[in-house]
Amino acid sequence: MARTFFRELSSLENEVILTGSHNVDGSLVAYKEFTKDVLSKVIRFVECGDYFNSKVAKVICANFRLKNSEMLNIWHASGHGSNDSAFRTYVSIYSSRLYDLFGKNFYEVVVTEDMQRLTHINNTLKALEIDDWCFDDIFIPLVSASVPRGTPLKVFKLEDCKAELQILKRLTKRYVNDLIDTLDVDKLAYLKHTFNKFTINSKKINKDKIELLEFFDLLDDNELSEISSINTIMSSILEYADKPPTSNITNNHAYVTMVYVIRILSNTMREKALKKFNPLDVKKAIDTCKDDINN
Repeated sequence: MARTFFRELSSLENEVILTGSHNVDGSLVAYKEFTKDVLSKVIRFVECGDYFNSKVAKVICANFRLKNSEMLNIWHASGHGSNDSAFRTYVSIYSSRLYDLFGKNFYEVVVTEDMQRLTHINNTLKALEIDDWCFDDIFIPLVSASVPRGTPLKVFKLEDCKAELQILKRLTKRYVNDLIDTLDVDKLAYLKHTFNKFTINSKKINKDKIELLEFFDLLDDNELSEISSINTIMSSILEYADKPPTSNITNNHAYVTMVYVIRILSNTMREKALKKFNPLDVKKAIDTCKDDINN
């Protein structure tokens, strides 16, 4: 039988794990533990046969160490018929899929202990274990809210997305949590409390909040213009906040969203509102309702 992933895997198990050393410039050198560990993971992965979700594949994978004649006997005994050609076809198909997964030069990567490639194989196995992770699981909520929904209009190579990837790497939940863990919790609590207080309350100016707004560049002309626009809408719709929508407000969903916008800006029910609507919904509602509310 021609070269297959199964035959190479069996050979690697004998050389790397059972023998444990190889000849380098005339001297026996022990394989690194990392090499043995990665190879052992690949063996367990292949042997279980779950990757293919096929009864035929499970028979082949579970017996990958056997000689061709021995595997054929098991093939016949398992009720798959006596067609040896079909057996060889299946072996070739599943072997090709494993080469696609772990690399055409898998054998060379292991025996030469290519650490970069072995690390990639190890990461591939880890990724297969957490296949149900999605974009929202990895990045902070604002990232998902800022990305258009639905199928993308274009397909790119990852190498063409380097700038986006570098920014996203700093916006993962894990990265942000790790950063926050380095900060003083009491100081964070104070900053949060200061941000949540009104700028002017009982004729007293919250100077710390103004300083914070300046620090985060939230008082430039564009930001102030947007705030002014929202405040105008807010005052126009405030009277409707606890009433059903009237005839001049044509979009009920937008109306409800605008009520929540008011409450967000009024610093009440903030958490509930933010959970119910993302920033794109709010902005769309503002644009939808401007004319209706001002009429």
